[in-house]
Amino acid sequence: MLDATLRESLRLRSVKKFFIDKFNASIPVFFDVIEDAPKVGNVVVDKWMSVTIRSTSLGTLASSLVYVYLFVNNDNDGSKMAELVDVLTDSLINLEENDGRQRIIIYDADWNEAYHSVVALLDPLETITLENRIKTKLVPFSLYWGAK
Repeated sequence: MLDATLRESLRLRSVKKFFIDKFNASIPVFFDVIEDAPKVGNVVVDKWMSVTIRSTSLGTLASSLVYVYLFVNNDNDGSKMAELVDVLTDSLINLEENDGRQRIIIYDADWNEAYHSVVALLDPLETITLENRIKTKLVPFSLYWGAK
């Protein structure tokens, strides 16, 4: 059987759990890029995020590149986007750790802790205004963990 540190399915569902647990009560989280303002119930939301794992490199020190696309609607001065970036960044750092980096727990198939991965924030890209006047910003980060 494939070791837990090599199983992409475990990383994907664990990253999903992290984002749902952290944000879903306040900011809708999707795992596909949604460029039009989605509805939650019957209400059109004015901010949301989309999370995707883009690539993985396996080795003794393995890594995955994760993209978080932030979206805001009706944000003429950029203040909503700035606040959303701050909320995301705050969740991806952990000042209680010696290195200041957040850990994301990776769970096994039975939802037991298998290992921890370390978050390394990368520089966000500039904010872009889409044709429908929705603003988007890509905030990438890498996950690192020891693998077999």
